[in-house]
Amino acid sequence: MAGKVQCKRLYDEKLRRHIYGTRTKSPQISANLQEQGYLIYHRKSHFLCRAPERTVLDISNVIMPYEFDIEFPLRAWRFLQEQGQHLVEQLAASAQGEACILRDPLRECQFRIAATSKTGLDALCTSLEDTLREHCRPSLEPRRGEKALIPNISIEKLSQNERSRLSKLRRAYRAWVLPNCPTVPGLLSCTAIVHHPVWKSVLELGYAPVFVLHDGVPYGLGYEHTTGSQVTFVEYHHGGDPHANCRPKRVPEFLWIGERPRGSRLVLLDRTVSGESLLSMRERLYPTTVVAMLPKSRAAVAIADYIIFDGCLVKVEKVSRHAEWFLELYQTLNSWTEGWRGSRG
Repeated sequence: MAGKVQCKRLYDEKLRRHIYGTRTKSPQISANLQEQGYLIYHRKSHFLCRAPERTVLDISNVIMPYEFDIEFPLRAWRFLQEQGQHLVEQLAASAQGEACILRDPLRECQFRIAATSKTGLDALCTSLEDTLREHCRPSLEPRRGEKALIPNISIEKLSQNERSRLSKLRRAYRAWVLPNCPTVPGLLSCTAIVHHPVWKSVLELGYAPVFVLHDGVPYGLGYEHTTGSQVTFVEYHHGGDPHANCRPKRVPEFLWIGERPRGSRLVLLDRTVSGESLLSMRERLYPTTVVAMLPKSRAAVAIADYIIFDGCLVKVEKVSRHAEWFLELYQTLNSWTEGWRGSRG
Protein backbone atom coordinates (compact mmCIF):
# COMPACT_ATOMS: atom_id res chain seq x y z
CA MET A 1 0.00 0.00 0.00
CA ALA A 2 3.05 2.22 -0.17
CA GLY A 3 2.44 5.58 -1.79
CA LYS A 4 4.84 8.06 -3.37
CA VAL A 5 3.07 11.06 -1.92
CA GLN A 6 2.54 12.03 1.70
CA CYS A 7 -1.18 12.03 2.53
CA LYS A 8 -2.94 13.37 5.61
CA ARG A 9 -6.39 14.38 6.80
CA LEU A 10 -7.39 17.69 5.23
CA TYR A 11 -10.44 19.91 5.57
CA ASP A 12 -11.63 21.55 2.35
CA GLU A 13 -13.87 24.60 2.58
CA LYS A 14 -15.60 24.01 -0.76
CA LEU A 15 -16.36 20.36 -0.09
CA ARG A 16 -17.10 21.22 3.56
CA ARG A 17 -15.73 17.90 4.73
CA HIS A 18 -12.54 16.14 5.71
CA ILE A 19 -10.72 14.11 3.10
CA TYR A 20 -7.51 12.08 3.08
CA GLY A 21 -5.04 13.33 0.52
CA THR A 22 -2.62 16.10 -0.33
CA ARG A 23 -2.36 19.54 -1.89
CA THR A 24 0.03 20.36 -4.70
CA LYS A 25 0.73 23.21 -7.10
CA SER A 26 2.18 20.82 -9.68
CA PRO A 27 -0.07 19.89 -12.62
CA GLN A 28 2.18 16.89 -13.29
CA ILE A 29 1.87 15.50 -9.76
CA SER A 30 -1.91 15.96 -9.80
CA ALA A 31 -2.13 14.24 -13.20
CA ASN A 32 -0.02 11.31 -11.95
CA LEU A 33 -2.20 10.95 -8.85
CA GLN A 34 -5.35 11.08 -10.96
CA GLU A 35 -4.06 8.09 -12.93
CA GLN A 36 -3.68 6.26 -9.58
CA GLY A 37 -7.35 6.76 -8.71
CA TYR A 38 -7.19 10.10 -6.87
CA LEU A 39 -9.93 12.69 -7.45
CA ILE A 40 -8.47 16.08 -8.37
CA TYR A 41 -10.18 19.37 -7.49
CA HIS A 42 -8.93 22.67 -8.91
CA ARG A 43 -8.55 25.38 -6.28
CA LYS A 44 -7.32 28.95 -6.76
CA SER A 45 -3.73 28.31 -5.71
CA HIS A 46 -3.38 24.52 -5.81
CA PHE A 47 -4.79 21.14 -6.73
CA LEU A 48 -6.59 19.19 -4.01
CA CYS A 49 -5.79 15.49 -4.50
CA ARG A 50 -8.27 13.17 -2.78
CA ALA A 51 -7.00 9.65 -2.09
CA PRO A 52 -9.03 6.53 -2.98
CA GLU A 53 -11.86 5.83 -0.54
CA ARG A 54 -14.14 2.90 0.23
CA THR A 55 -17.04 2.40 2.62
CA VAL A 56 -16.67 -0.36 5.20
CA LEU A 57 -20.05 0.01 6.92
CA ASP A 58 -22.99 2.27 6.08
CA ILE A 59 -26.10 2.03 8.26
CA SER A 60 -28.12 3.88 5.61
CA ASN A 61 -27.46 1.10 3.09
CA VAL A 62 -26.49 -2.15 4.78
CA ILE A 63 -24.79 -4.51 2.33
CA MET A 64 -22.67 -7.65 2.51
CA PRO A 65 -21.17 -8.86 4.73
CA TYR A 66 -23.52 -7.13 7.20
CA GLU A 67 -26.92 -8.17 5.86
CA PHE A 68 -26.81 -11.62 7.46
CA ASP A 69 -29.02 -10.56 10.34
CA ILE A 70 -30.59 -7.46 11.85
CA GLU A 71 -28.23 -7.14 14.84
CA PHE A 72 -24.90 -7.78 13.10
CA PRO A 73 -24.57 -4.23 11.63
CA LEU A 74 -25.19 -2.76 15.09
CA ARG A 75 -22.53 -4.97 16.70
CA ALA A 76 -20.10 -4.14 13.88
CA TRP A 77 -20.84 -0.42 14.32
CA ARG A 78 -19.99 -0.49 18.03
CA PHE A 79 -16.82 -2.48 17.36
CA LEU A 80 -15.62 0.01 14.72
CA GLN A 81 -16.53 2.92 16.96
CA GLU A 82 -14.30 1.56 19.73
CA GLN A 83 -11.42 -0.03 17.82
CA GLY A 84 -11.72 0.97 14.16
CA GLN A 85 -9.03 3.64 13.82
CA HIS A 86 -6.41 1.63 15.72
CA LEU A 87 -7.23 -1.50 13.73
CA VAL A 88 -7.03 0.31 10.37
CA GLU A 89 -3.66 1.87 11.24
CA GLN A 90 -2.38 -1.53 12.38
CA LEU A 91 -3.51 -3.29 9.20
CA ALA A 92 -2.11 -0.52 6.99
CA ALA A 93 1.25 -0.55 8.78
CA SER A 94 1.56 -4.30 8.30
CA ALA A 95 1.23 -3.68 4.55
CA GLN A 96 3.75 -0.80 4.70
CA GLY A 97 1.14 1.74 3.74
CA GLU A 98 -0.97 4.53 5.21
CA ALA A 99 -4.71 4.76 5.74
CA CYS A 100 -7.29 6.35 8.00
CA ILE A 101 -10.98 6.19 8.85
CA LEU A 102 -12.84 9.26 7.64
CA ARG A 103 -15.10 10.18 10.54
CA ASP A 104 -16.61 13.62 11.00
CA PRO A 105 -20.05 15.16 11.68
CA LEU A 106 -21.01 14.66 8.03
CA ARG A 107 -20.40 10.91 8.18
CA GLU A 108 -22.52 10.08 11.20
CA CYS A 109 -23.81 6.75 9.92
CA GLN A 110 -20.84 5.67 7.82
CA PHE A 111 -17.37 4.26 8.38
CA ARG A 112 -15.30 5.08 5.31
CA ILE A 113 -11.61 4.31 4.78
CA ALA A 114 -9.11 6.19 2.65
CA ALA A 115 -5.65 4.92 1.69
CA THR A 116 -2.68 6.00 -0.39
CA SER A 117 -3.33 3.36 -3.07
CA LYS A 118 -6.43 1.69 -4.45
CA THR A 119 -4.89 -1.78 -4.42
CA GLY A 120 -3.87 -1.42 -0.80
CA LEU A 121 -7.28 -0.03 0.09
CA ASP A 122 -9.07 -3.06 -1.34
CA ALA A 123 -6.79 -5.45 0.59
CA LEU A 124 -7.21 -3.49 3.81
CA CYS A 125 -11.01 -3.50 3.56
CA THR A 126 -11.06 -7.25 2.94
CA SER A 127 -8.93 -7.81 6.07
CA LEU A 128 -11.14 -5.49 8.10
CA GLU A 129 -14.33 -7.27 7.01
CA ASP A 130 -12.77 -10.61 7.99
CA THR A 131 -11.98 -9.17 11.42
CA LEU A 132 -15.54 -7.94 11.85
CA ARG A 133 -16.94 -11.37 11.03
CA GLU A 134 -14.61 -12.91 13.59
CA HIS A 135 -15.41 -10.47 16.41
CA CYS A 136 -19.09 -9.71 15.74
CA ARG A 137 -20.25 -13.23 14.82
CA PRO A 138 -22.98 -12.82 12.20
CA SER A 139 -25.83 -15.30 12.09
CA LEU A 140 -25.35 -18.20 9.69
CA GLU A 141 -28.97 -17.87 8.56
CA PRO A 142 -29.90 -14.61 6.78
CA ARG A 143 -32.94 -12.96 8.39
CA ARG A 144 -33.09 -9.52 6.74
CA GLY A 145 -33.65 -10.29 3.10
CA GLU A 146 -32.37 -7.97 0.38
CA LYS A 147 -33.03 -4.32 1.19
CA ALA A 148 -29.80 -2.62 0.11
CA LEU A 149 -29.60 -0.44 -2.97
CA ILE A 150 -26.77 -2.07 -4.89
CA PRO A 151 -26.02 -2.52 -8.60
CA ASN A 152 -27.77 -5.84 -9.30
CA ILE A 153 -28.51 -5.98 -13.04
CA SER A 154 -25.68 -5.64 -15.56
CA ILE A 155 -26.05 -3.31 -18.54
CA GLU A 156 -25.68 -6.32 -20.84
CA LYS A 157 -28.89 -7.85 -19.45
CA LEU A 158 -31.03 -4.81 -20.18
CA SER A 159 -33.46 -4.77 -23.09
CA GLN A 160 -32.41 -3.44 -26.49
CA ASN A 161 -34.50 -0.30 -25.93
CA GLU A 162 -32.84 0.33 -22.55
CA ARG A 163 -29.34 -0.10 -23.97
CA SER A 164 -30.19 2.19 -26.88
CA ARG A 165 -31.39 4.84 -24.44
CA LEU A 166 -28.16 4.58 -22.42
CA SER A 167 -26.10 4.88 -25.63
CA LYS A 168 -28.01 8.04 -26.54
CA LEU A 169 -27.33 9.56 -23.09
CA ARG A 170 -23.65 8.67 -23.35
CA ARG A 171 -23.32 10.25 -26.79
CA ALA A 172 -24.80 13.47 -25.42
CA TYR A 173 -22.38 13.49 -22.49
CA ARG A 174 -19.20 12.60 -24.41
CA ALA A 175 -19.20 16.10 -25.89
CA TRP A 176 -18.26 17.33 -22.42
CA VAL A 177 -15.36 14.93 -21.69
CA LEU A 178 -11.99 14.50 -23.37
CA PRO A 179 -11.47 10.94 -24.68
CA ASN A 180 -8.26 10.37 -22.63
CA CYS A 181 -9.68 11.36 -19.24
CA PRO A 182 -8.04 9.04 -16.63
CA THR A 183 -11.05 9.13 -14.28
CA VAL A 184 -14.10 8.20 -16.34
CA PRO A 185 -17.35 9.88 -15.16
CA GLY A 186 -20.08 7.53 -13.99
CA LEU A 187 -22.43 7.96 -16.93
CA LEU A 188 -19.73 6.62 -19.25
CA SER A 189 -18.42 3.88 -16.94
CA CYS A 190 -21.62 2.49 -15.39
CA THR A 191 -21.75 -1.31 -15.81
CA ALA A 192 -24.82 -2.18 -13.71
CA ILE A 193 -28.07 -0.61 -12.49
CA VAL A 194 -29.88 -0.55 -9.15
CA HIS A 195 -33.20 -2.37 -9.64
CA HIS A 196 -35.24 -1.95 -6.43
CA PRO A 197 -38.93 -1.71 -5.41
CA VAL A 198 -38.32 1.62 -3.63
CA TRP A 199 -38.45 3.34 -7.03
CA LYS A 200 -42.16 2.52 -7.27
CA SER A 201 -42.65 4.51 -4.05
CA VAL A 202 -40.79 7.46 -5.60
CA LEU A 203 -42.95 7.16 -8.73
CA GLU A 204 -46.06 7.49 -6.55
CA LEU A 205 -44.92 10.98 -5.48
CA GLY A 206 -46.13 12.04 -8.93
CA TYR A 207 -43.30 14.39 -9.86
CA ALA A 208 -40.74 14.44 -12.70
CA PRO A 209 -37.65 12.53 -11.47
CA VAL A 210 -34.21 14.12 -11.87
CA PHE A 211 -31.12 12.14 -10.80
CA VAL A 212 -27.84 13.95 -10.18
CA LEU A 213 -24.71 12.84 -12.03
CA HIS A 214 -22.61 10.91 -11.48
CA ASP A 215 -23.49 8.95 -8.38
CA GLY A 216 -27.10 8.94 -9.51
CA VAL A 217 -26.51 7.05 -12.78
CA PRO A 218 -27.09 3.43 -11.64
CA TYR A 219 -30.05 4.57 -9.53
CA GLY A 220 -31.69 6.58 -12.30
CA LEU A 221 -31.29 3.73 -14.79
CA GLY A 222 -32.63 1.35 -12.16
CA TYR A 223 -35.65 3.64 -11.66
CA GLU A 224 -36.39 3.46 -15.41
CA HIS A 225 -36.02 -0.33 -15.45
CA THR A 226 -38.23 -0.80 -12.36
CA THR A 227 -41.01 1.66 -13.20
CA GLY A 228 -40.94 1.89 -16.99
CA SER A 229 -40.80 5.71 -16.69
CA GLN A 230 -37.94 7.85 -17.99
CA VAL A 231 -35.81 10.13 -15.83
CA THR A 232 -33.61 13.14 -16.54
CA PHE A 233 -30.00 13.45 -15.43
CA VAL A 234 -28.28 16.69 -14.42
CA GLU A 235 -24.70 17.44 -13.44
CA TYR A 236 -23.92 20.04 -10.80
CA HIS A 237 -20.80 20.43 -8.66
CA HIS A 238 -21.27 22.55 -5.55
CA GLY A 239 -17.74 21.76 -4.28
CA GLY A 240 -15.92 21.92 -7.62
CA ASP A 241 -15.74 19.64 -10.64
CA PRO A 242 -13.34 16.68 -10.07
CA HIS A 243 -13.20 16.19 -13.86
CA ALA A 244 -12.36 19.82 -14.65
CA ASN A 245 -9.03 19.01 -16.31
CA CYS A 246 -10.84 16.57 -18.66
CA ARG A 247 -13.24 19.13 -20.12
CA PRO A 248 -12.86 20.38 -23.71
CA LYS A 249 -14.96 23.42 -22.76
CA ARG A 250 -16.46 25.07 -19.72
CA VAL A 251 -19.39 23.12 -18.26
CA PRO A 252 -22.55 25.13 -17.50
CA GLU A 253 -23.74 25.39 -13.90
CA PHE A 254 -26.44 22.79 -14.68
CA LEU A 255 -25.55 20.29 -17.38
CA TRP A 256 -28.76 18.54 -18.43
CA ILE A 257 -28.47 15.11 -20.05
CA GLY A 258 -31.84 14.16 -21.44
CA GLU A 259 -34.75 16.53 -21.91
CA ARG A 260 -35.20 18.92 -19.00
CA PRO A 261 -38.72 18.58 -17.54
CA ARG A 262 -40.90 21.63 -18.17
CA GLY A 263 -44.04 22.78 -16.42
CA SER A 264 -44.03 20.18 -13.64
CA ARG A 265 -42.63 19.90 -10.16
CA LEU A 266 -39.29 18.08 -10.02
CA VAL A 267 -38.29 15.38 -7.60
CA LEU A 268 -34.52 15.70 -7.23
CA LEU A 269 -32.61 12.58 -6.15
CA ASP A 270 -28.96 12.29 -5.18
CA ARG A 271 -26.71 10.43 -2.80
CA THR A 272 -25.59 12.93 -0.21
CA VAL A 273 -23.16 13.41 2.65
CA SER A 274 -23.70 17.01 3.75
CA GLY A 275 -26.75 17.97 1.71
CA GLU A 276 -25.03 21.16 0.49
CA SER A 277 -25.33 20.35 -3.22
CA LEU A 278 -28.99 19.33 -2.95
CA LEU A 279 -29.81 22.47 -0.97
CA SER A 280 -28.08 24.67 -3.54
CA MET A 281 -29.89 22.92 -6.40
CA ARG A 282 -33.22 23.16 -4.64
CA GLU A 283 -32.84 26.94 -4.36
CA ARG A 284 -32.11 27.22 -8.09
CA LEU A 285 -34.58 24.66 -9.48
CA TYR A 286 -37.74 25.67 -7.62
CA PRO A 287 -40.29 24.11 -7.25
CA THR A 288 -38.54 20.92 -6.23
CA THR A 289 -39.16 18.00 -3.89
CA VAL A 290 -35.86 16.61 -2.59
CA VAL A 291 -35.15 12.93 -1.95
CA ALA A 292 -31.80 12.42 -0.22
CA MET A 293 -30.60 8.93 -1.11
CA LEU A 294 -28.65 7.14 1.60
CA PRO A 295 -27.93 10.32 3.65
CA LYS A 296 -24.84 10.20 5.85
CA SER A 297 -25.70 13.00 8.30
CA ARG A 298 -28.63 14.63 10.07
CA ALA A 299 -27.70 17.81 8.17
CA ALA A 300 -28.35 15.97 4.90
CA VAL A 301 -31.69 14.72 6.21
CA ALA A 302 -32.72 18.23 7.25
CA ILE A 303 -32.61 19.68 3.72
CA ALA A 304 -34.79 16.93 2.22
CA ASP A 305 -38.50 16.13 2.08
CA TYR A 306 -37.89 12.38 1.93
CA ILE A 307 -34.91 10.09 2.38
CA ILE A 308 -34.14 6.64 1.04
CA PHE A 309 -32.69 4.74 3.97
CA ASP A 310 -32.06 1.00 4.21
CA GLY A 311 -34.24 0.32 1.19
CA CYS A 312 -37.21 2.44 2.32
CA LEU A 313 -38.66 5.81 1.32
CA VAL A 314 -39.22 7.73 4.56
CA LYS A 315 -40.71 11.17 5.25
CA VAL A 316 -38.14 13.39 6.93
CA GLU A 317 -40.45 14.35 9.79
CA LYS A 318 -40.41 10.70 10.86
CA VAL A 319 -36.65 10.79 11.48
CA SER A 320 -35.44 11.30 15.05
CA ARG A 321 -33.33 14.34 15.95
CA HIS A 322 -31.25 12.34 18.42
CA ALA A 323 -27.49 11.96 17.96
CA GLU A 324 -27.88 8.31 16.94
CA TRP A 325 -30.88 8.94 14.66
CA PHE A 326 -29.53 6.50 12.08
CA LEU A 327 -29.35 3.59 14.54
CA GLU A 328 -32.89 4.34 15.75
CA LEU A 329 -34.20 4.52 12.18
CA TYR A 330 -32.44 1.30 11.18
CA GLN A 331 -33.99 -0.53 14.14
CA THR A 332 -37.44 0.94 13.42
CA LEU A 333 -37.37 -0.06 9.75
CA ASN A 334 -36.27 -3.57 10.64
CA SER A 335 -38.84 -4.03 13.39
CA TRP A 336 -41.69 -4.33 10.87
CA THR A 337 -42.77 -7.68 9.53
CA GLU A 338 -40.10 -9.39 7.49
CA GLY A 339 -40.68 -9.29 3.77
CA TRP A 340 -42.09 -5.77 3.77
CA ARG A 341 -40.61 -3.49 1.12
CA GLY A 342 -41.27 0.02 -0.12
CA SER A 343 -42.07 3.22 1.77
CA ARG A 344 -43.15 4.20 5.21
CA GLY A 345 -44.73 7.61 5.52
